[in-house]
Amino acid sequence: MPVVIVEMWEGRSIDQKKKLVEGITESFVQIGVPREAVQVIVKDNPKHNWSIAGKLASEPAPET
Repeated sequence: MPVVIVEMWEGRSIDQKKKLVEGITESFVQIGVPREAVQVIVKDNPKHNWSIAGKLASEPAPET
């Protein structure tokens, strides 16, 4: 039974999450996994809990 964990920044709507998990599930079905065996966990993370290159994602991007 596959378990897919998706970690992303918070802010997506329920409808967007439904489309995401339907698409992930369908990808597994296409390779022969029974639909009822696929589990998807969506973890919404606030940007202040996520870092890129040593900077919090909630901080403004530096000007280039």
